[in-house]
Amino acid sequence: MTRAITPARLRALAAAAALIVLTACGELTGLAVVSAGIVSLSATKKLPFDHVASWVSGKDCSVVVQAETGRYCRDEADATQMVAAAPLYCYRTIGEINCYTTPDESASASRLVQ
Repeated sequence: MTRAITPARLRALAAAAALIVLTACGELTGLAVVSAGIVSLSATKKLPFDHVASWVSGKDCSVVVQAETGRYCRDEADATQMVAAAPLYCYRTIGEINCYTTPDESASASRLVQ
């Protein structure tokens, strides 16, 4: 009896292979893994392992989001609702409008877009 390689099984095998590669010894490898983690965390709010978990599960997984919401993985519908529910504070600047999730303390009230 042969087992077919399903996309889910292939993703799980690729994730396992990635984890084996990440456990390689050496100072440069460790430095590269830590650097990749810092860059990934600052750019996407995800650690490299979170990207692998998201890819394997098909959901949006992040330790940062887990600290904020209590859930490690969420569906795309949940993520869309959270983005839509977040308030935006938009301010006129030279040539464009910039929006933030928190009020800009340095901006004057006259620049606030309503």
